[in-house]
Amino acid sequence: MSDRQTPQTGAVCRHEEESHRRTAGPNKIRLAMICGAWLVVIASFAFVAIMCMEMLSAARGYTQAEALWSKGQKDAILNLMRYTQTRSDADYERFRAAIAIPLACRRARQQMDLPLYDPAILNHAIAEAGIDERDRGRMIWLYRHLGSQPQPAKAIAIWAEAERHIIALETDAERLHQRILSHTVKQDVVNETLAETERINRELTPLEVRFSQGVAETGYWLQTWLSAIILIIAAMLIAAGTATFRVLLREAELRGEIAAGRRVQDDLLAAKKAAEESSRAKSTFLANMSHELRTPLNAIIGYSEMLREDAEVKHEQGPAADLTRITAAAKHLESLINQVLDLSKVEAGKTELLWEHALPTQILEDATSAMAPLARKNGNTLSVHCAPNLPPMYVDVTKFRQSLYNLLSNACKFTKNGNIRVEVVPVTANGAESIEWRVSDTGIGIAPDQFHKLFRPFSQVDASTARHYGGTGLGLSISQGFCQLMGGAITVASEPGRGSTFTIHIPQHAGRGPAMEQAPLVPGVTGAPNAKEPRTNPVLLIDGHMA
Repeated sequence: MSDRQTPQTGAVCRHEEESHRRTAGPNKIRLAMICGAWLVVIASFAFVAIMCMEMLSAARGYTQAEALWSKGQKDAILNLMRYTQTRSDADYERFRAAIAIPLACRRARQQMDLPLYDPAILNHAIAEAGIDERDRGRMIWLYRHLGSQPQPAKAIAIWAEAERHIIALETDAERLHQRILSHTVKQDVVNETLAETERINRELTPLEVRFSQGVAETGYWLQTWLSAIILIIAAMLIAAGTATFRVLLREAELRGEIAAGRRVQDDLLAAKKAAEESSRAKSTFLANMSHELRTPLNAIIGYSEMLREDAEVKHEQGPAADLTRITAAAKHLESLINQVLDLSKVEAGKTELLWEHALPTQILEDATSAMAPLARKNGNTLSVHCAPNLPPMYVDVTKFRQSLYNLLSNACKFTKNGNIRVEVVPVTANGAESIEWRVSDTGIGIAPDQFHKLFRPFSQVDASTARHYGGTGLGLSISQGFCQLMGGAITVASEPGRGSTFTIHIPQHAGRGPAMEQAPLVPGVTGAPNAKEPRTNPVLLIDGHMA
């Protein structure tokens, strides 16, 4: 309950509590007598109920033991069969480690069959089998006191029969191991061991099924016993509760009225607090998201790269591959977070641009170097045609590079064993000079009736594209927003089955201005503006190497 109360609510609560004290007095003696009888009933059956719960806990322990036994047996057979082929000491040690669990279960059963067992040996065997320490005592009690009952006895008999096969398996493995150590093993002995192992495995499988069924039947038997006792307890409690109900009814009504008043107060305070928290969370979300998510991700990426480098130096290929996947996954998650944050800022009009001069040739060289491995991954050829003597662009280099990388990444992703071409040319449209960056591919292409989806956030052409190629549907919408903020736009021309051409139009003398500060996201546009393109001399780059 809240630590604050309104005066009206406090008065209601005090009135209800005073009324309760005046009416509750005459009922105290009767209530004490009924409660005394009730406690006697509960105490009479509580011990039996606790014992039943202990037995169910023991049954749970046997279920765990059965699972560990089965896994150990299967792993032992698998490692023994592998050992017959590799003859590696490591495989034999794995066989010994796996078969140790069924053997430990056998030693535990043999101890529990003795009239006077050794607690140290029994507890050590159960622990070696991997049984939870909390269930061990209950399992011993259940075995020794109820093991002779029909249902548990049936499961125990199956257990003992399966152990004979485990002993045979261990004997065959030890004999083979000794011959391998003495270099006297022959292929017919190996074949004989393999055949015997397969036979044991075939015979053990139905025994495991039968044992599982026996454990389940024992559980049902215990459940039936427990249910009967609980029903008796419930009947006694219902009788006592009926008598108590009339005495407590008035008190419950008064307490309910007081509690209702307090709940109303608490609900109002909680609703007010939740509204305030929601408002604060909404106000600080964008500011905190970058720090709270990027900082741990950068730590993950940094540490995984350091550990990967150490693993590569030590020639630990397995850990190095795992750490490479961790780094890739963290970078992918960082990319998704960055995309969501970028989109939120663009849509909110809070994107800030860092204007600077940049050479198109340098941006193009960086982009092709970065994208060449991605192009080669799908068997693509990457070629570049750049006009000579291009003047510097006045843009936010980071955001422009991100937009260009998005287009190149999409081209590489949706094209296999094809050609990807980047052209950078100056054009004149409506009397204004600009630079066009054209990214063409010979990939799957896009139907014209799907163009309107391209630049929508979280949207892709169709569901099959998302399933097959992945992606969040944010890259193009973010790139379009960035280009519009820099006074440009992205257009597209495409034909299904023949490829696509995405073009970034950037004014040659872009800069800060009213239209640049707050540009809305717009759907994709097709075609290209009416532009006059001067003659260019091509510079060709194939698979990331200048030619």
